[in-house]
Amino acid sequence: MRSPVIRSVWLLMCIVILLPSWAWAGTIKKLNTPKKLALIDEGSDQGLQKKTRICFYEAGTKVGCGIVRSVKAKSAVVAVRSDKTFGKLKEGMETRVEPLPGAGSATDQATAGGTTKDPGAAGKESARHAKAAKNYVAGFGIFPLVNPVTYSNLIYKTPLGQAVTSMWDVDSPVGTLGGGLELGFGISSYVLTVGARTRIYRPRRIASDYSDGDNDDFFEKYAETVATGSSFGAYLDFYYLSWQWGVTGLHLGNGLDFDSTNVTFTMEQKDDDAPEVLNKFYEATSKLTALSLRTNLILDFNFGSLGLKFGTIFTIPLSQSPSFSAKDSTDPFLSNLQGKTLEEDIKSSLGHKAQFGAEILLGAYFSY
Repeated sequence: MRSPVIRSVWLLMCIVILLPSWAWAGTIKKLNTPKKLALIDEGSDQGLQKKTRICFYEAGTKVGCGIVRSVKAKSAVVAVRSDKTFGKLKEGMETRVEPLPGAGSATDQATAGGTTKDPGAAGKESARHAKAAKNYVAGFGIFPLVNPVTYSNLIYKTPLGQAVTSMWDVDSPVGTLGGGLELGFGISSYVLTVGARTRIYRPRRIASDYSDGDNDDFFEKYAETVATGSSFGAYLDFYYLSWQWGVTGLHLGNGLDFDSTNVTFTMEQKDDDAPEVLNKFYEATSKLTALSLRTNLILDFNFGSLGLKFGTIFTIPLSQSPSFSAKDSTDPFLSNLQGKTLEEDIKSSLGHKAQFGAEILLGAYFSY
């Protein structure tokens, strides 16, 4: 049986997930038949966000659903894909927020390892310094807990006649995955390693409203932003403390890490009815080289010549050299930017920098 605490937490999670489906309601104000868009009378003031699922009801019966495409303070535009559903919609029809199918069904799970014991040696297990270390070659993947070199996904925000201190909203840090190769050289009971690594940046391509030229509450033109990145790194580590329990070893080391990252940011103006780019209003390039101190705690499992490695790598930047450039823009809204130059605005919003990092390493090696 679940404890009262677990039952209470489970109930709270269910309430949080299901609350929007019955606590929010609005009505259809206007319909755009050619584009299958519905303008509703609730917006960001009521907590509505883009990509929210909105369902339509008539006399308590669900007619169909659509996805929020753009949001203002007191209104939102919902896109309906189904011709059959849109044909049933009427002005004044009730609307409700409902969770997307499968929302909240997946959560991140943390894992924790246990201790490895040698059968028949209970009470006698003790850590002892490792014997002579071997040479090896390893391949590995790295999965960040905190990205050592980071920058942000940006959203263009249209000033619409107002003075602004930035043309951008920061959406989230860009995610990464990494991998590389490593050579290890045994020196008595110590190990010296050299390695090369690359990180794959996974930026989001974000579309946002650009302008409402005809003031009909439907934004035909939109801005699309993306910041693509590439990275190369190399490092040198020295493992000076090792303990061994049968096939299992624990190793502590420090080293130096060099990283070079290039980021290209663009904002393009597009139109709902035309796939081609109307204007490339912003284009900027950010380069960063960083030198960091590494601290590694690695657990390995050696099965003769083959082995597995698992551990955590911490990095602390010692120095970083940024380089940034941005092209001139013909964006008519740029005149609303106050207190910053175009280059200063993109650079500070992008936030390309080296910082304290923590990464999980998983790898396999061949020793000789």
